[in-house]
Amino acid sequence: MGRSKERVEYLMPLYDFKCEYCTEVIEINEPIAPACGTCGNLMKRIWSAPAVQFKGSGFYSTGG
Repeated sequence: MGRSKERVEYLMPLYDFKCEYCTEVIEINEPIAPACGTCGNLMKRIWSAPAVQFKGSGFYSTGG
């Protein structure tokens, strides 16, 4: 009865794909290469930097 309600987030990974023919770029949550919505060719996965958040103390140096 006295349980606190916690917000639970389920984060899906996002994958970036780029068409080598028309340079269309999309971001989807499936790792399988889709067909390009513009020209119909198969898209190629491109790699991007992950979104990283450092929270709390101790992640940086404050002195020598």
